[in-house]
Amino acid sequence: MINDTTKALALDNSNFEALSNRGVGYAFKKNYDYAIIDFKKAIELNPQVAISYFHLALTYKALGKYCEGLENFERFYSLANSNNPDDIPALSSIKNEIQNTKSHCLNILRTPSNEK
Repeated sequence: MINDTTKALALDNSNFEALSNRGVGYAFKKNYDYAIIDFKKAIELNPQVAISYFHLALTYKALGKYCEGLENFERFYSLANSNNPDDIPALSSIKNEIQNTKSHCLNILRTPSNEK
């Protein structure tokens, strides 16, 4: 997946779908730094595509960066809800994910900096 999308990006480096797909490949291989770079670039190129925010949120969550993940989960939810409000079951499970991530984020914020 990474090689194919890298080839596609060599032909068109503004292909936000290829960037998002390569980010998924990097995240799957636990190469989170590269995944974050690709997801952020995909978002920069097309900020109205919700799925890149979702993948970025999951990547931050995998790194234990819950507050960063929360921001992107919320952006994903907002975009997905406005673009496809009929998909209520899927959005309901995302709402639960947002609450879970928010709890982790708040716990981190409450922890004194010398205990983090």
